[in-house]
Amino acid sequence: SRLPPVMSGFPSALQFVAGASLPPGEYTLKLAAAEGDRAGSVEHPLHATLADAGNVTLSALMAGGPLDLGELMMPTVGYTVSFGVLHGYLEAYGPQVEEVTVSYEIVPDGKSAVLMQRHVPGILAGDDRMIFTNTMVVNQLPPGKYVLRALVSAAAKPVRTLTRAFEIAPPALLT
Repeated sequence: SRLPPVMSGFPSALQFVAGASLPPGEYTLKLAAAEGDRAGSVEHPLHATLADAGNVTLSALMAGGPLDLGELMMPTVGYTVSFGVLHGYLEAYGPQVEEVTVSYEIVPDGKSAVLMQRHVPGILAGDDRMIFTNTMVVNQLPPGKYVLRALVSAAAKPVRTLTRAFEIAPPALLT
């Protein structure tokens, strides 16, 4: 399919939306692209796994600038946040998912003081699957590199902290 820039009329990275649920294991992501008479491809090895967190397991923490604020039940994956909103997404699995709570924090690096924090209510998506999806407006933060942390607790006890790096892009110059 043809991929447009993120914002019509402005140069930017192209974004592709697709998803797959896979059992744990080793995979290779293959991506091919063509522009006019030029073509190329890339292969990237992937290790799919769930993180153990006591009586539940967790997906990877995913983050990025969402393409559509109305579609937050699908993860956003991307390093650069271009339009002032960061979307965090995490899933928990197991018979005790209703005991899981999650808070998202934004920090300049993995150890610094918290710049923003948000409790993320879980959305039950089956008997043993809970989705923790939320957005944070980050346009008041200066452009640069940051870390999204997910503090995961079960039965009011901390069980795991997951992190994902991201970057806030400088605003596009409108001319």
